[in-house]
Amino acid sequence: MVVRCKSETVSADKTEVDKQTNAVFVQLLVALFWCLAAACSLSLIYGLYGTANGYVHLSDTVRSFYAAVHRTAWAVGVAWVIFACVTGNGGEFVLVGISSFT
Repeated sequence: MVVRCKSETVSADKTEVDKQTNAVFVQLLVALFWCLAAACSLSLIYGLYGTANGYVHLSDTVRSFYAAVHRTAWAVGVAWVIFACVTGNGGEFVLVGISSFT
């Protein structure tokens, strides 16, 4: 007994499922990067609030780590915003925020 199936239909259905799966994965990845960029940038802005006001005293190791990493971390956060906007993943929130300054 020979069973034949329409290979075009099966591959077309599989391709659609793959496209939908990839679209969901990309959306989750973009959301993850937005969260990481926001957390990174906000921690750099507000992370030393207690130190600046004299509530917290950091060790030399922590101060050295912050001094070595903070500029690169800020650049990564800004780079993600630029990359996301260029690729169409910026959303309306970012556009509204930028347009309010012009």
